[in-house]
Amino acid sequence: WVEVYPNGFKKILYQVNLSVAQISGFANILTYKFLDSLNTGITGGDVTGTIDYAAGTIALTVPAGSTVTALVASFTLNDGASAKISSTAQVSGTTANDFSTPKTYTVTSKYSNTKDFVVTVTVAS
Repeated sequence: WVEVYPNGFKKILYQVNLSVAQISGFANILTYKFLDSLNTGITGGDVTGTIDYAAGTIALTVPAGSTVTALVASFTLNDGASAKISSTAQVSGTTANDFSTPKTYTVTSKYSNTKDFVVTVTVAS
């Protein structure tokens, strides 16, 4: 918006809303879910993870009876970032992983900063 003063001077004000996690250059997982359409081992709809940026954790609970040994995660990262589990590159919507034990994603930003996220999947009882 613009404020105009009696002497003719103008003051231009800008408002910028950013989430720290979304700023380009950071190494974050911004969204993380298992889509029902990509995971035959899950029934009952998509499962969205709860991300704790400070702790570097992502928690998901899948329906009872789900098979978690070959789940494909759909996720978004900061612009220009990449993710690996150990030395295996992770491609959103493509790479299957065995989540019967927690998996650690190492996210590398476009500036080579890294951050680990531990993904834990719990099968509801």
